[in-house]
Amino acid sequence: MIKNIAKLIIFLFLVSPIISCADEFKTIEADLAQTRAQYDLLKPSNPNFLIEIGKFEQKVRKNIYLIEQSKIDEKSKFELEQANYELMNYIDNKNIEFLLDLKPKDKWFSPKEIGHEAAMYAFLIMQHADAKIQQKYYPELKNSMQSGDLPKEIFALFEDRVLVSKGQKQIYGSQFHCEAGKLVPFPIEDFKNIDTLRKSMNLKQSFKEYEDQLNKFSKCD
Repeated sequence: MIKNIAKLIIFLFLVSPIISCADEFKTIEADLAQTRAQYDLLKPSNPNFLIEIGKFEQKVRKNIYLIEQSKIDEKSKFELEQANYELMNYIDNKNIEFLLDLKPKDKWFSPKEIGHEAAMYAFLIMQHADAKIQQKYYPELKNSMQSGDLPKEIFALFEDRVLVSKGQKQIYGSQFHCEAGKLVPFPIEDFKNIDTLRKSMNLKQSFKEYEDQLNKFSKCD
């Protein structure tokens, strides 16, 4: 009897992680499907529409970390990652369409007109737009920064991204790529004075602090 109980305990100990991993897979899979369904119900007529689509844009990016940290097997994890990336691309493409339809003519969104939260999400959506779209609307965002509507530190990240997408050297050292299993910066225009340039755009971390933080918390394969 005791031997049978011991065998049962061992069996449950071995099987329970498998069951929990299977449940975790199903939970994440169902969440992805629910996210798509909820996103498709959003209406542009809603006054908080920009905020709502922005939150979905951030949710699918948080999923990357959640899936990576899950205890499911690597094959199932890869399957979920692919499904999440497909959902991310779908939301990003729809979001930029919505954003450009809502954008005022010949200027960027002003927080004075739409509120700071909506303006923040508008920028984040543009941050994940196609490079050609970013280049097209770069002058509007620059004007917004110069007028004080768009924070300097936010525009600095966008400017670096646009420069890198055009094959040019970045200014503030915010854009990195994977190389031999480590995150390394794209070419920088004036590395000698980079921390002075970063401070001029209200970027609080030095380049070295920023680089160390990226390599500590970002995955690079």
